[in-house]
Amino acid sequence: MKDTGGVAFPVSIPGCGDNGWQGMDLRDYFAAKAIPRMVSLCQDRDGGWDPVAVAVGCYEIADAMIEARKQPI
Repeated sequence: MKDTGGVAFPVSIPGCGDNGWQGMDLRDYFAAKAIPRMVSLCQDRDGGWDPVAVAVGCYEIADAMIEARKQPI
């Protein structure tokens, strides 16, 4: 299972204890932030873009960002 980085924008749900946090996970957030640039790069390179290729590329970037966060500064 991929490391999702945890919840990006946690919202506490009263009465649910430590399991009461919900929100978009960090991996999805990072991937979403990469979409505009990935689409732009694919359009510039290919004159069009393949949504599946863009999605795969965005998650590759997100996974790299999550791994980079684990490295000491």
